[in-house]
Amino acid sequence: MDDLLADFIAETREMLEASSGEIVAWEADPADRRRLDAIFRFVHTVKGNCGFFDFPRLASLSHAAEDALGDCRAGRREADQQLVTAVLAIIDRIALMIDAIEAGQPLTDDASDQALIDAVNISRETSIDTGPSGAKPGSDPAQTEPADTEIAPDNDNSSPARPPAPT
Repeated sequence: MDDLLADFIAETREMLEASSGEIVAWEADPADRRRLDAIFRFVHTVKGNCGFFDFPRLASLSHAAEDALGDCRAGRREADQQLVTAVLAIIDRIALMIDAIEAGQPLTDDASDQALIDAVNISRETSIDTGPSGAKPGSDPAQTEPADTEIAPDNDNSSPARPPAPT
């Protein structure tokens, strides 16, 4: 096992251990923002670290959890018990996958990963209604930015570029 992979395994195990108390506390109180943020950082880090290795299953699972937790952090969905349970199942799977990686076992495709991802996404049906084009409740949808707005490069101070007007 190379040093980078050994570091990835060790770091992920440390984060799993450190976040275990956060996970239990978040399960008891899904509205606890501090716990939500800590768990988000964990799955975000795992997902980011997957970029150095060829672990698409691990990346897909952590990405699904990150998206769901990000929606909670942004106020687009509630952290209900169904979501908490689904995220915890993904974290449990991440731990099992780290065990397999450490043992030198390949992470072959597993159809049950999709079931975990689907469970996280099911609770999106109970997400907070943001109205047309992602507008927050009570805002004027006519003032919402168009979905196809292009953003100017970060290297200048210009405002967002608009698509050309139809002629």
